[in-house]
Amino acid sequence: MSSGYNLEDPHSPIVSGRSLAILCNVIEQVGELSGITQYLCKDAGLHVLRNTEYDEPPTTTPIWAPTQEMVAASVPDSTTSLSPAEYLAAIMEQADKEVDSPTLKTSRGHKFLSCRDYYIAYKSKKTTPTMIAEQLLGNIEESGKISPPLGALWSWRVDFILKQAKASTLRYSEGRPKSIVDGVPVVIKDEIDVEGLVTGVGTSFLNRNSPALEDAFLVKKLRQLGAIIIGKSTMHEIGLGVTNINPSTTTPRNPYNPEHSTGGSSGGSGAAVAAGLVPIAIGCDGGGSIRIPAAYCGIYGLKPTHGRISSRGEYPLAPTVAVSGPMCATMEDLNIVYAIVSGPEDRDTCSQIQPDAVLPIPAIPGQKGQLEGLRIGVPRKWFEDVLHKEISDACYKMLDILCKDQGAVLVDIQIPELFENAKAHNITIVAEMLGKRYRYKLSHQTRMELAVMDSLGMQDYVRAQQQRTRSIRHLQSTFGQKKFNEEHRMAYPTFGHRGACVDIIVTPSTANLPPKLSGGALSYGESNFVNNVKTMQYMMMANLTGIPGISAVAGYTKEEYVHSDGQKYQAGLPIGIQFMSQWWDEKTLLKIGSLCEEVLGEERQQPKDVVHAQIVNAHVQGTQTLKPASQSPPARASTCSILYPLPRLHTGGLVQTTTKRGMDVIHNPLLSKGTASSMDERERFGIRGLVPPRTQEMAKQLLRVKHNLDQCKTPLEKFVFMTALQSAKACQRFHSVYRRSRGMYFGTLDRGQMAAMVHNWPQEHYVAGGGIRPTSILPVVLDVGTNSEQLLNDPLYLCMGHRRQEGDDYYSFVDEWIHAVENQFPNALVQFEDIKAPYAYNLLNKYRDKICCFNDDIQSTSAVALAGVLAALKARGQPITNLHEERIICVGSGSTGVGVCEGIIDCMVEQGKVKSREEAYSRIWMLDHYVLLGNSHLGSAHGEKPIPIGTGDRANLEERQACYMNKNMKDRMALEEVVKAIKSTVILGLNGAPGVFTEGAIRAMAAGVECPVVFPLSNPTHQSECTAQQAFEWTDGRDIFASGSPLKDVEYKGKIRKVNQLNNSSSFPGLGMGITASRATRVTGKMFMETAITTANMAIEGQLKQGILFPGMSELRHVSKEVATRVCEVAFEQGLARAQFPQGSNLKDAVGRSMWEPEYVPIVRVDDHGYGHY
Repeated sequence: MSSGYNLEDPHSPIVSGRSLAILCNVIEQVGELSGITQYLCKDAGLHVLRNTEYDEPPTTTPIWAPTQEMVAASVPDSTTSLSPAEYLAAIMEQADKEVDSPTLKTSRGHKFLSCRDYYIAYKSKKTTPTMIAEQLLGNIEESGKISPPLGALWSWRVDFILKQAKASTLRYSEGRPKSIVDGVPVVIKDEIDVEGLVTGVGTSFLNRNSPALEDAFLVKKLRQLGAIIIGKSTMHEIGLGVTNINPSTTTPRNPYNPEHSTGGSSGGSGAAVAAGLVPIAIGCDGGGSIRIPAAYCGIYGLKPTHGRISSRGEYPLAPTVAVSGPMCATMEDLNIVYAIVSGPEDRDTCSQIQPDAVLPIPAIPGQKGQLEGLRIGVPRKWFEDVLHKEISDACYKMLDILCKDQGAVLVDIQIPELFENAKAHNITIVAEMLGKRYRYKLSHQTRMELAVMDSLGMQDYVRAQQQRTRSIRHLQSTFGQKKFNEEHRMAYPTFGHRGACVDIIVTPSTANLPPKLSGGALSYGESNFVNNVKTMQYMMMANLTGIPGISAVAGYTKEEYVHSDGQKYQAGLPIGIQFMSQWWDEKTLLKIGSLCEEVLGEERQQPKDVVHAQIVNAHVQGTQTLKPASQSPPARASTCSILYPLPRLHTGGLVQTTTKRGMDVIHNPLLSKGTASSMDERERFGIRGLVPPRTQEMAKQLLRVKHNLDQCKTPLEKFVFMTALQSAKACQRFHSVYRRSRGMYFGTLDRGQMAAMVHNWPQEHYVAGGGIRPTSILPVVLDVGTNSEQLLNDPLYLCMGHRRQEGDDYYSFVDEWIHAVENQFPNALVQFEDIKAPYAYNLLNKYRDKICCFNDDIQSTSAVALAGVLAALKARGQPITNLHEERIICVGSGSTGVGVCEGIIDCMVEQGKVKSREEAYSRIWMLDHYVLLGNSHLGSAHGEKPIPIGTGDRANLEERQACYMNKNMKDRMALEEVVKAIKSTVILGLNGAPGVFTEGAIRAMAAGVECPVVFPLSNPTHQSECTAQQAFEWTDGRDIFASGSPLKDVEYKGKIRKVNQLNNSSSFPGLGMGITASRATRVTGKMFMETAITTANMAIEGQLKQGILFPGMSELRHVSKEVATRVCEVAFEQGLARAQFPQGSNLKDAVGRSMWEPEYVPIVRVDDHGYGHY
């Protein structure tokens, strides 16, 4: 390898527009066969590493353990450095002094706003976060109407923004702001998760119907301190580019000149800050994607050390080179955001090796010598290799002032193997993206980048990682790490050092000015290898090796001129300067960046033609009174159309988008509003005449649906009429009336493919009574076969036509599905249902402590049964704490029966009236089918041969069953014998055997207790253990009765007796709502017990006297809200909640606001390019 400067200017042609699309298709189809990709790779220098022999081992992730010197430097000393908490407190203290004494306000010499400006304006009551949010929403709207549109933001939710702003306004009004960033608007790059918004990664299709379920780590940290998360910024498609030209979504424009690029791939973040929409944005940097747009847009951007800021919650585009970091209008804000988001995260191992973060003490304006003795390395040939000399001139001018005024020392250095380093970075970042399954949905410019790399192989990737190791060792020696100096000289005698150890390496941020945008590139993209190389020239080393880098503003172009490339450059385009330090030394970079900002002073320029920046400035600084923008969008005439890229949500609620028209809309249940469609919608979607002419609102539609449903006589007729399965026997006939997909189906033939299949679901289905949004629910069928001869011989049977898998085959099938769901939906709540015994119980015990899950048949039934028993005690006039005095028979020893009894046992133990769990077990007698549970029945459902349950860590149902064996009772006693022997007070039926509650048994029970509790809980109706009529007759009407099936009220002795239904819908909807609202990481038994107690306490005394244990189904949402609130409380009490509710907020109100209400949302028809008309 060459020891001298070896970067070469590329010479590949520029291809854009339709030519790019054609070339891309040719290369994808015949590129490898024809050798085109081999030629292009070789021409680009990507094969250079193949001919290099390396002794170094590969380094796949540049996480570098801190040296003793680094650890020592991370200890704050109060004179030169502060901890993050100390820094934030110091800034807040200064700001509070400025509130009290406005004359103390520090001038930065420019009009860009900072967090401090917002904080002071709020504390001084010049404005409020709500007023700023409303004004900002209007400014965002306006930024989309200017020509060309700014295009900085991609998605946002008005309701989300205003909710955050109102909470912040309340905190300020009560004098308790959380921090200096409370109420400050922040924009997040589209590859970072923001709860409730789609993480599209700059594409038109990724996660399109799957909003993030929780915030990424750094977003969560900002939100916890009160920052208002505005929404997602535009980015280059999958981050693979430096221009931010994006034909798939939208291309942001440089606020300094909209004809020029913002840089990428975090260009939207750069544009939003430079335009003054927000003072802070978050970007990601895999090859300069923070520093390039910071330079082009005239702001400050920090690429931290790899591992300094957790990547938890970020889309893993290129995880070994990419990091996230702040992009800010001022260096003070860059320091503030770094203080907030740096540091380890418990679940991110890459972030846990770092030393403590420290920050420089706030700079003292005008003070000299603040960099005294700091050695800044200047690689002269590399530094001066720029397309526009004005860039290096501006950077040298900045360095000259830093040396003269602040005492820094410039040292000439040489960075070896720059060409090899660049190619190692190119190979690494693209290799980490090549495997994406969605490749052919991308735009031609992105596919072109990937196609050219197709000829690269494993040897290229391994060599790239060896080159990474080599580059890291060069830098260790350059930065003067003592242990590496002698080793470096011995290993690399060609390079030497000549004593040139430095603290900082400096380069321009880019070797070119912001390039112009061409029309063809905006439509189809552009392949411009020359521009890409010069743009990234100084960026790649920091990403490859993991060292931190910062881009600061160095100046601006002085006059308009035409360059040799034929492009005309305007005066006033920003120029950036980059500083890089050794690993974990962000403190020095932040210090230098702050001094660069001071050096620029009044020469710092704002974009001249961006009106909204001036509006927000005036509003925050209180220099004029402005009318806040309306919370709702302005009214529009039906003939007015607005073009916009998907999925820009700038109405007060959601917007549904579709490319469908005519009958395709009518047949789609998520699009068709039926008679509720307005005349305007009927015209736009071509459905006028396809629905009755009269327009009806949703309330009248519901009345009509209810009337029609009442006319259906059989369950199957009801099913055919309804769009969801809700009626008894209809479930058993589902396969014969299948019409369209209502969820996902996983069969035994899908083994090995489940992880890929999970991505196919568009998440667009049913809603439970708990008020959970329909798009957040995914029904799943796990099909392991059937043992029904009738179905096996049915040629129309749609499911797996083989006998059921059992044992380890069954468990491994479910295991694969669980892992697929965990990877795709890591925050999902899994609800098991209709799982055969004993698998149901064993699966629950296997996964309950590993994922957020529960079994509806076991635990929800347990909760509703316990609620029924507790309510029955109240109906008798007894306190619910007397549960331990009951003598309970459970007929059914399968998973559900054991689960119900375990719930009752938990409650007895919790009430503290029994000495031990063993004593609580003695209060329950369990029957397996018709006889008392005995040794011969363990592990079976009906006294048959036990079912094999597999091996390993799976809990055994037999272990639980054995707890209910009463050694003082005769084995195999029948139900009536048991009733007489123990004088039972409660009998529960959970074995699905019709008639198992015999007349003799129930009469014997009534003879021993005044108000026997009789609960035949099996369903559907034909499997009920007895009927309500039978129970009333056999107990002389004295029983407290509830069934699991919807039995009709009965007449007994001239009176109508109400029949309670203990349905799981009384428990699981509210439970699910509570879990999702609290973001609980696990579902616990305490949650089910509190669900039962809450439900039992819902019935009032008058209802209990009539035998009514629970409120009716019409009160389901009210019951669910109460249950959800209590479950939330339990989640917080047990330390399982991840949700952040505003301090002092009412939890029940917060849950109520989370509950979904059905509504018809505006529908927008879009074309295939993602543009549409209102």
